[in-house]
Amino acid sequence: MSPWLFAVPSQILRNGATKWAQAYGRNFPKLAGRPTIQRKHHAQSVWITCELFKFLPVFDEASGAIIGQRLRVGTAKFPVGEIAYTAHRPHEAPAVITLSGKWFVSFCNQDDIPVPSEQDIAAELQTWEEAA
Repeated sequence: MSPWLFAVPSQILRNGATKWAQAYGRNFPKLAGRPTIQRKHHAQSVWITCELFKFLPVFDEASGAIIGQRLRVGTAKFPVGEIAYTAHRPHEAPAVITLSGKWFVSFCNQDDIPVPSEQDIAAELQTWEEAA
């Protein structure tokens, strides 16, 4: 057995097993190739569910204003650490994040921007000039 697995939170192991099962599920009906284990030199990523992370505000000591955010990853028993995080636009806390590479954070979030209708898209395209 691999003793280092005892130091990995069970949620991470569960998430990895789920992704592996989904990949094999796509393999059988020939929707995708057989999943393989990525070697150390390939880009690594981990799928983290909401019980393992929290976005925390960073306050300016003088004014008390929020000047940034930090992403805390881990559990009370297995704390991983905190990552400086820059929000490019306001968002709510996501249900799932992906950490990849040298601590790159990615996630999807719904916004309230309406999807334009086909008529709106056609009207917009008619205002464009034809490319040379």
